[in-house]
Amino acid sequence: MNKEDKKRLIIIRHSMYCRCYYPTTNGYQRYGGRGIKMCDEWIKKPQSFYDWAISNGYKKDLTLDRIDVNGNYEPSNCRWATKEEQDNNRRTNRKITYKGETKTLSQWARKYNINTTTLSDRLKSGLCIEEALNKPVIKNGGKILYTLNGKTKLLSEWCKIYNINYQTAWKKSKKGYSIEKILKIEKLKVFGL
Repeated sequence: MNKEDKKRLIIIRHSMYCRCYYPTTNGYQRYGGRGIKMCDEWIKKPQSFYDWAISNGYKKDLTLDRIDVNGNYEPSNCRWATKEEQDNNRRTNRKITYKGETKTLSQWARKYNINTTTLSDRLKSGLCIEEALNKPVIKNGGKILYTLNGKTKLLSEWCKIYNINYQTAWKKSKKGYSIEKILKIEKLKVFGL
């Protein structure tokens, strides 16, 4: 192990210890404040942590990650992970099962080439995961196109035809609503329903 790696591992071990045992440390509430501890071996024998790191895939571009986010820092619960792997292993992630496969919202968005916010908005609007993932994303220089009864027009054109407020329709389209659903909602409002 070169000096640079040794220095980095010393910092990683120290940061891990502080997150677990010093209430004034940034992040303590998410670690020690929740009962997360560091194993005695890594506390009492720093070299055991360095040896574990080197023999378990340590690389400069990886970070220390707990496999079980509610578990302690110990050899059986730690690994070296990429930033993406760490991001997908957070307690706050929304996990979604689709076709027997469970992924985070951002993993599904990446797999289906959809903006994460777009996917989240589609789900919040009431679309099921299958509809939210498979609804086409139309990119036309920022213009929103919809097809209704075999005719494709800009959202603004549909709004003029059906006398609907464009801003209201645009907000609903951003949530993933179809043109049919937008028209239905707006027509009901016109009739006071």
